[in-house]
Amino acid sequence: MSERQALQQLPKAAFGQVISAEANYVRVNISHLDTSAAADSETTSSSSSSSSSSSSSPSSSQDEDAAQLLQSRHASHSQASSSSSSSSDVPPPRTQLLCTVRALLKKINQRVLVGDRVRVHGIDWLEGRGVVESVQPRSSELADPAIANVGHVLLLFGLTQPPFEPQQVSRFLVSLGASGLPVTLALNKCDLLPESEVTLRLQQVASWGYHAVAVSCETGQGLNEVAQALQGAVSVVAGPSGAGKSSLINALRMGRHKPEAAGLVGAAVAAAEAAGAAADEQGYEESDQAAAGYTDSSSIEQQQQPASPSAAAAAADSSRSFLAVGDVSKIGRGRHTTRTVTLIELPFGGLMADTPGFNQPTLDRVASADLARLFPEFNAAVEAQGGCRFADCMHLAEPGCAVTAAELERHEHYVKFLAEIKAREEYDVRVMQLAKQRREGALKVVSGRGGVVRYEARLDQKHRITSRRRQKQRLWDDSAEEQQE
Repeated sequence: MSERQALQQLPKAAFGQVISAEANYVRVNISHLDTSAAADSETTSSSSSSSSSSSSSPSSSQDEDAAQLLQSRHASHSQASSSSSSSSDVPPPRTQLLCTVRALLKKINQRVLVGDRVRVHGIDWLEGRGVVESVQPRSSELADPAIANVGHVLLLFGLTQPPFEPQQVSRFLVSLGASGLPVTLALNKCDLLPESEVTLRLQQVASWGYHAVAVSCETGQGLNEVAQALQGAVSVVAGPSGAGKSSLINALRMGRHKPEAAGLVGAAVAAAEAAGAAADEQGYEESDQAAAGYTDSSSIEQQQQPASPSAAAAAADSSRSFLAVGDVSKIGRGRHTTRTVTLIELPFGGLMADTPGFNQPTLDRVASADLARLFPEFNAAVEAQGGCRFADCMHLAEPGCAVTAAELERHEHYVKFLAEIKAREEYDVRVMQLAKQRREGALKVVSGRGGVVRYEARLDQKHRITSRRRQKQRLWDDSAEEQQE
């Protein structure tokens, strides 16, 4: 039985995780096959073949040939599943599929994000194609960057090139802090500044209530501490363009931040080198299997020729190739080298998502009532003073406010963010009111005496008569604002 026929008999559905999203396609890393549909088809075929015994022998022989082909393709997994012959234990012949998104998901505005766990059906194992049919429930979701099912956030900023901007850092901390995920703050390029300036910057961040790690992808400083925070977790690295996100991932995976750089020393680098050696050994094993007559599922046309050890090692090394790294511009800004969100496997365990740089993350998912609790130093000041005078204090100009009395550094950032969030909330209220007016129309039904029903024009708020009580209250508020100014 040919391999093409064996691949055509595999289950046409599988479960996997989206590792990258392109213009009209998503790349899915297949975790296991969905054999429920295949089991149903097998039961129906077996019931239909029971009536005619002559047609049962060819199908059973074809199933045996397909099982033998899959076992020979995945020799490393055959020892664990030698006793059981169930198709659910057989790993898929391809690790990745290039898939389109079902039209129904687009109609219901169901976005497929990187990190989503999806079900793929209609798989063409020969071409490596499929269609994303459904998206599993998400454990977490971020807007900037757009990614799902992550459990940890690594915020990376440059101490210089681009310069460290406290308001920008506060905006990132507030935006990602609203998600409820643990955040690790790292300050890159500490080798470009004197140690005294780096210490002052770390103390400044500590006064905000955060612990920061000084990192250098050139010398390897702080990489071990970052690796410990990322180990065994699905993390995402975020920050402005030019901060060195791709360089950090290269240093953790490859032992250097770019190919021509010098090698680093550390636990993370040792793990990366061990993973590279394991990948090389796996490449040689695959080349030996190819020489013994086994084929590679990545390309049907090249399966007839055995791969040499050097070619297999090059293929294994390409799977852990360097990410593109660009220098900053003449004005000290990033060049947006990374354009898409991509999940990358780390050698010491866990996944890391490399994301494009952006300078202004959104605050659309932060409510004005919850903004103050996203500033740790505000909470510490309130606890130290025993609370503010008013329970609903917004920490602006209220008397007896513990935050304004503490004269904190980031209070001005809080005032700007609060004004932006309130403007957005007022706009959302106006949009909802306009939508309600469109639904209700320009007329309203009024019941008169005797149950007579008549229609009257629905007046806007500006056409209604203002009561004397409201007029006095407005004058009182205006005079109070003038006195505060």
